[in-house]
Amino acid sequence: MLSDVKHTITDFGIGSSVTKGEGLHIKVGVSNIKSDVPITITDNMTNDEIREKVGNSPLADGLIDSLFGGCKTIYAMPVKVAEDGAIKEESKNLTTGTIAIEGKPTNAFKLKVVVVNSGALNVGIFKYYLNGLESDELTIPQNGTYSVDGYGVNIKFTGDNFVKDEYIEVSTTRPKTNIANILQALEYVKKSSLNFEFIHILGESEKEVWSSLVVEEQNFFDKYKKPCIFVCEARKIQEAGKH
Repeated sequence: MLSDVKHTITDFGIGSSVTKGEGLHIKVGVSNIKSDVPITITDNMTNDEIREKVGNSPLADGLIDSLFGGCKTIYAMPVKVAEDGAIKEESKNLTTGTIAIEGKPTNAFKLKVVVVNSGALNVGIFKYYLNGLESDELTIPQNGTYSVDGYGVNIKFTGDNFVKDEYIEVSTTRPKTNIANILQALEYVKKSSLNFEFIHILGESEKEVWSSLVVEEQNFFDKYKKPCIFVCEARKIQEAGKH
């Protein structure tokens, strides 16, 4: 400080303000749950409670990750599926009957089905491992179909007999959405009275999404008086030689 210079500091009250950025935001992502309004998610909810509200979905995964990272409150906006997730067979050991995994997976996961007691329908016993978590032992259903609750897939048993230690293991991919569904979800956000700092679009996105959101960002500010920014996720780095 210079002794012969007078300093006058004026911040117009900014220094006394208690309002600051808190990372309060809206996550927009694919979900098997339908909602026309953003769903409030807080850090005092368990993972099961979050999945009950937004499904076993990519949206739930994104919410849980952010809460683990320190967020206190997040608004979740489910988006409709445009492209179903796929089921890929990884390995199997079937000698008599057939075991298949069918349906429309709600998220990416690994599922292994194992026969633990030999027998026919309504006699044999099986269990499954979902992302490594073991289920209870279950009787093979009389109709041959067991639904994995909340994950969009069924275990289908076909045949007269199933032998102990027979198994099938599959992996699934996440369902995807498109720009039309994202823009529809944003219409609901525009009409809400929520205060937020930014909007996170979950999942890999392409240039057409980014271009559309540039226009939406301006609409939020000009028409709806809600200044915000959009955060998007680029696709994963590809291996050399792949495009």
